[in-house]
Amino acid sequence: MKMLVLKASIISLCCLVLVFGQFPAQAADITGQSTYHTDGRTTPRLDFVTPEAIERKMFVIPSDAMVIGEKTAKSMRNDVLQFLAANSNRYGLTDSAAELKLVDEQESLLGKHYRYQQFLGGREVITGEIVVTVDKNGNVTRVSNNVYPTTTTAAANKNELAVLDQERALDIAWQDLNVEQGAEVLELPSVDLKYWPSENSFMLVYDVMVAVNKPYGYWQYLVDAETGEIIQKQNRATNLGEHEKSGHVERGTGPVADRRNLFRAYELKIVENRMKNLSAPLVEVAAESADGTALVFDGDPVTTLQDATLRDDSLASAFDQAYRTRPLQDLRRESGVFHLDGPWVRIVDFESPTDEPSTSTDGNWTAKRGDTAFNDAMTYYHIDQTQRYIQSLGFANIIARPIEVDANGVSGNDNSYHRPNGVTGKSGILSFGHGCVDDNEDADVIWHEYGHAVHADVAANRWRGGDTRAMGEGFGDYLAATLSLRKENGNAFQTNKVFNWDGIGTGDPNCRGWSGRRVNLSTDVKYDPSRFYSDHQPIGGGAISDELWASPLFQAQLMLIGAGKPPEDGDKIVIQGMFGLSSSGAKMHELAQFTVLAAQSLFPGDIHAATFIRKFQDYNICNPNDSTVCAMPGSPGAPGVAGAGSDGENAAAKR
Repeated sequence: MKMLVLKASIISLCCLVLVFGQFPAQAADITGQSTYHTDGRTTPRLDFVTPEAIERKMFVIPSDAMVIGEKTAKSMRNDVLQFLAANSNRYGLTDSAAELKLVDEQESLLGKHYRYQQFLGGREVITGEIVVTVDKNGNVTRVSNNVYPTTTTAAANKNELAVLDQERALDIAWQDLNVEQGAEVLELPSVDLKYWPSENSFMLVYDVMVAVNKPYGYWQYLVDAETGEIIQKQNRATNLGEHEKSGHVERGTGPVADRRNLFRAYELKIVENRMKNLSAPLVEVAAESADGTALVFDGDPVTTLQDATLRDDSLASAFDQAYRTRPLQDLRRESGVFHLDGPWVRIVDFESPTDEPSTSTDGNWTAKRGDTAFNDAMTYYHIDQTQRYIQSLGFANIIARPIEVDANGVSGNDNSYHRPNGVTGKSGILSFGHGCVDDNEDADVIWHEYGHAVHADVAANRWRGGDTRAMGEGFGDYLAATLSLRKENGNAFQTNKVFNWDGIGTGDPNCRGWSGRRVNLSTDVKYDPSRFYSDHQPIGGGAISDELWASPLFQAQLMLIGAGKPPEDGDKIVIQGMFGLSSSGAKMHELAQFTVLAAQSLFPGDIHAATFIRKFQDYNICNPNDSTVCAMPGSPGAPGVAGAGSDGENAAAKR
């Protein structure tokens, strides 16, 4: 299909074998409390800090952490760091854990999650991190570890100077891209010196990011700081439908542009915009919040009309019965003009084609498809409503700000993407392209892309390697599918298809052969824990890797709804499950276990955990012969799950 999707996974390549052997299946210890790396590191990949494990002295609990009573945020951070220092030998840290820096502190429905980045000699170790989960009572309950062990001496002496300078590293990437003359810069480049774990050691590399429109993309390179060899290269914006382009770096044609001239032109444009703002009349205009309405598809015309024969060039009248008038909440109104600018989304123009966002003098957007004002209103309405829904589930801190969106962008290409924040890796900006069926005519596309932003806010820029790319896409598909269920005919027509309108297939000769994706893969398709799943990757049987993650999530949701549970239950579980995972190199069976644990904790004693286990077992993501594998260690498992065995074998050891 079309749609570039800029994900939070900004380093891994589809066929990349990461250093230290990546993360194939983890072995488990005899207690079932921990899983271990199988890449040469002898440290745990995942620990469950249960009362049983503490009693058996698997962990050292500092005395300060055992003090009962209300704790401040600062004291909780101190307790977590003390816990890591006290268990430094277990996790391959120095005695004081001084090489760790707290980079993210998140609150979920079940507690807090502290994410630490590993540093050597003051430089970031790419993919080196450890995440500690603390429950609402202040107890450490889980540790998800991807630290690369090093000795105290090695940590102190890792201060090598690069042989190459930053300009040379940037030039290597620029020449490899063959940036064309006449290209435009999309953002200023960044060049950072970091460590890349390699062959049981650490390689000094430049992390180079360049964004241009010829060849179009947000490109990232890792360049050996000693030899200038390109270690990795990829487009941070991932094509949604074509696996062969995933991680692929295109090259421009013709003479290479002078990058200094392009950077100067970009900086001059920034200065001109600032001067324009400074020279504007200083007239204080009172802005207020006001509601409006919009004519939209809610969510797409194919589903609403239950008509799969619709095509992009169908008569305008064929869509008349598909439009619905919906409220636009909390718009900004200035001098009597309504703007699509609210507390959760802001429609802006940051990318070509230049097309100022539409406004209204009465707060009502009445344009229909074919008018960019319709795309503006569609995008605002569906993102705004999605954020309000996520907040209603209790996740008050996921994208708790207006996200900037260009509803007519991507330099005119027939693509769409999410680009994470360049510093934090969290949610950044969204851009939607047009062509054939405009991407944001289909609410599934808007929900999917916003799903990437949601996911980025939880996982940040460490979501890379392992099965992460497939799981990231799969979550976006799940979000689109589960939100579609609430819409007119969503639970009755093409329920198990995503992108019902945008993915109209090969029936339209004017469009590419994109036919959407499924969230009901045949259970004949099985997960293989010994391989790694990239995004959009063909995995046999006509299946795509993204579908292998989305299918059990959505089928569990359908089963819960069929049992009388509200759809909010399944959505809470899926989003909660993403918290607390050391996402670098994460595998499907790991995130499946976190999802089941979320179900157990949010709905104890109910059918939710058993339902998710059953669906994960259908695809071999959870072992089909042992229902306890994906459950909390020490728990009775999930009785009543079809296919669950009780042979007593530690199935986690097979993973």
